[in-house]
Amino acid sequence: MVELVLAGKREFVDAARATALLAPFEASSSFYRISLRDKSYSLDAAKVLATFLKTIPDGLRVADLADMIAGRPEDEALEVLETVCHALHGHQLVEIDLSDNALGEKGIRRCFGVLERQQHLERLYLCNNGLSAESAQVVADVLLFRGKDAPSTLKTFHFYNNMSGDGGAKALATLLPACQHLEDLRFSTTRAQREGCRVFAAALGSLRNLKRVDLSDNTFGAEGAIVLAKGLGLQSQLEVLNLRDASIGDDGLIAISEALITNKVAGIRILDVSGNDLTEASMAALARLVQALPQLEELRIEENEITSSGAQLLARVLQKKTVAKHLRVFQSNTNELCSVGGWHLAKALAHKAQLTRVELDGNMFSDDALTKIEAQFNTGILVEIEDNMDDENEADELLDDDLDWSDDETDSEPDAGVDAATSSLAATSISTDAKLVFEAKREVVNADRAHELLAPYAGQTHFHTISLRGKSYTIDGAHVMAAFLSKVQGLQVADLADIIAGRPEDEALLVLSAICESLKGHVLDTIDLSDNALGEKGVRACFAILIPQPKLQHLLFENNGISAAAAAVIANEVVLQTPVSTLKTFSFFNNMSGHDGCLAIAKMLPGCPHLTTFRYASARAGLDASQELARSIAANLSQLESLDLSDCSFDDDGVKALTAALRKQTKLRVLKLRDASLGPDGAVAVVRALDHVRLTSLDLSGNELEDEGMSNLANGPHSLEAQSDLVVLRLDENECTSKGLAVFADEIRASLTKLEELSLCGNEITASGAISLVKTGLATKSHLKRLHLDANMISSAGLTKLNDLLASVGKVHVLGPMDENDDEAESSDDDDDDN
Repeated sequence: MVELVLAGKREFVDAARATALLAPFEASSSFYRISLRDKSYSLDAAKVLATFLKTIPDGLRVADLADMIAGRPEDEALEVLETVCHALHGHQLVEIDLSDNALGEKGIRRCFGVLERQQHLERLYLCNNGLSAESAQVVADVLLFRGKDAPSTLKTFHFYNNMSGDGGAKALATLLPACQHLEDLRFSTTRAQREGCRVFAAALGSLRNLKRVDLSDNTFGAEGAIVLAKGLGLQSQLEVLNLRDASIGDDGLIAISEALITNKVAGIRILDVSGNDLTEASMAALARLVQALPQLEELRIEENEITSSGAQLLARVLQKKTVAKHLRVFQSNTNELCSVGGWHLAKALAHKAQLTRVELDGNMFSDDALTKIEAQFNTGILVEIEDNMDDENEADELLDDDLDWSDDETDSEPDAGVDAATSSLAATSISTDAKLVFEAKREVVNADRAHELLAPYAGQTHFHTISLRGKSYTIDGAHVMAAFLSKVQGLQVADLADIIAGRPEDEALLVLSAICESLKGHVLDTIDLSDNALGEKGVRACFAILIPQPKLQHLLFENNGISAAAAAVIANEVVLQTPVSTLKTFSFFNNMSGHDGCLAIAKMLPGCPHLTTFRYASARAGLDASQELARSIAANLSQLESLDLSDCSFDDDGVKALTAALRKQTKLRVLKLRDASLGPDGAVAVVRALDHVRLTSLDLSGNELEDEGMSNLANGPHSLEAQSDLVVLRLDENECTSKGLAVFADEIRASLTKLEELSLCGNEITASGAISLVKTGLATKSHLKRLHLDANMISSAGLTKLNDLLASVGKVHVLGPMDENDDEAESSDDDDDDN
């Protein structure tokens, strides 16, 4: 099918430019589709276009006329519309897109040449047109040219981001009964209030074939939602339902859920009920609905007030193996969840095989709970939680690894009928995945408290995992723990992070020694000693658990204050206790090991050929040591999937060593080089060294890229353009201005199509740069979920424009908090420059 597409950059088109754009196409040719979008045509240019368009013979079926009068004076804009649309009069089209043109009633009437008497029209898009109630009535009248009782052929109708209010809702409601073939309905961000929404909802009940419904950003209220429920219950083919910010409330969600369940509307794949002031009161109904949707792939419930109680109700259903087996995305940001609610959801979701994204930001999890929640998911699934509000006064409920879902009905799986012996075995203490984990509450644990904590585990001896983290054990408390732990069998994972906070040094060493001695002899898979002030003495106090470990795969020393001497002990006596280490993960973060400590770790790497995750970050390594570490990685490691060298220092020679190391990694998916002193040339060299791998996450923040580096990051085939799988990109604190960002935005226009999160905080970006980014660079990023621009210099007026622009493309929810943005630093000239 031949198309006439005037492609290329956004531009003003006069007669000469129009002639040049049409030059590749032959007059009187047949075209199935024409696209004139994203350019601003003068009247003379429109006349050139019209002369050509009139030569097109019958057969044209699609007319994309979106966004073609931007910046034109009203009188000229109306004439441009009329000239182009009149040239297409007589073509029987199946699709018309007039979005992003400031139409109004006069504009709609000037488009009659293409709109009137379309006998076979199936798809009509009128998004972001500024249409009033009167305009909506004109649209309805044009589409009902056969009469109100005559059937329409319309299958898709999108009416988004207009100003039609209640009057427009009522006008378009008259259209629906004639559209019995309608499958895709978008009526969102229309300023319709309760009365108009109720009338529109009632009219929706005349339809039976809807597959996609988007009614977001309207004001239905409980009464309108109850009316809407009746109509939705009649859509047996419904697959996508978006009710975000629709003011349905608890009563509305309950009514809609029950209607869908009762009428067996079971094919919904995507459900969004975010921003509806929902509470715990409606979560039982939502849980029942989720249980009745076997094809559910995306569930979005963010920005409500469901609290932990509501989350637990939902989790009780989600944890069932037969429920939401195809779930890919779960979004519950800003829902007033405390630790126990987040923990229940994490446990319920962790086993979902298709899960690719979980969002729980903006809630209130304790540090300990957050760590446990993060541990439930594979890398890249849980979106980074940056806006968590840690409630120090929260008395969390027990975050039990083996949550009791006993009130639930048993899943009717094919293998559910196990014999009595197997059932009995599952209930005993020799379960292969049994865990000893205490309540996530910071406290001093003396002997009495230790007995209390261990009481629920009395009689059990077999544990896969123990976690003592987040408490401060006295020596007496440690002895009680040690007596219990000395009897444990089958242990694989020992989480001993943060167990001596506030203890005097001598007592702290005795606590570490007592607990580690009690675990002596276990052949472990994972040891975590993070958040303990160790030093060399502390590391040696842990030798009983660290040596021997012939099969250890994961070892973590984070935030330990480890010196160079202690780093050498870890490298030489712990990791290299066998000629070839079995380690897959080595995490060494926020320590004080400096130059010599870095060299010790570098010399350790030849004995660690199996490493897949290596983190050596914020350890005060200087230029020479960082370079040596990079050389060692290049020489000895080739299986890395995740590499974090943040806060190391790489000058020109260091960058050469670093890029050599990166070229050896054929499986790398996550790379963090935050504050690595790369500079603009170094950052570009790093990106070019990665063109043989496909990252999912890249962090180059704090590297003084400036405009030069930003401009070159995505320029050419060996740049970021090659990173077709990139989901997360962080470029914070790089002294980038709007000028550099505009170039960067243009370069990524056609690449990074899977990008979900982009962070540019702490740069020197003003409104013009931010708007260029959204208009140009992010326009094609359909997967984008998060855009972070805080701590820049975007004025209040510029921020309003930015939000309006994001809203116009349905992305207003992606912008992160702007609490540290300097809205007074931007000049008025820049504020006005948003093209």
